[in-house]
Amino acid sequence: MRIAAILVISAALCGATELAAQQRRPGPPGFQVCNQTASEIEVAKAVNTGATENGQPIIISEGWYKLPPGACTMLWQAPLRYLSYLVYAQDKRSGREWGGAVPLCISPHAFTIRSDKCGSGYERRMFTQVNMGSERTSWTHVFHP
Repeated sequence: MRIAAILVISAALCGATELAAQQRRPGPPGFQVCNQTASEIEVAKAVNTGATENGQPIIISEGWYKLPPGACTMLWQAPLRYLSYLVYAQDKRSGREWGGAVPLCISPHAFTIRSDKCGSGYERRMFTQVNMGSERTSWTHVFHP
């Protein structure tokens, strides 16, 4: 019984290592996200367009993309034209979040926001910035348990 438990734990650790590597491995053309958790998650995306409007940067954030366990979805189609993309995910049931260091606005309901300023009814969440480097054809970002 102990050997079986060790084998299961070893297989899980190997799988986690493989999934971490997939974040940097090219996938289908575009930027896709994959849910490797056991729960449905909701994903928001954002991009700094590099343009300005009235002196303010145009940052476009959108959500929510519902992603069942084990599923993937394409957030941006190829070719990927920006140097970096931003993603955030949440599991509303457990309260778990997958975020980073970039504060952006979201709404509890479906949204598209063209600003880095939060208006009434919006909240700030910390998005993960994914730097593309020279990979501008495809990218897969995995949300792990």
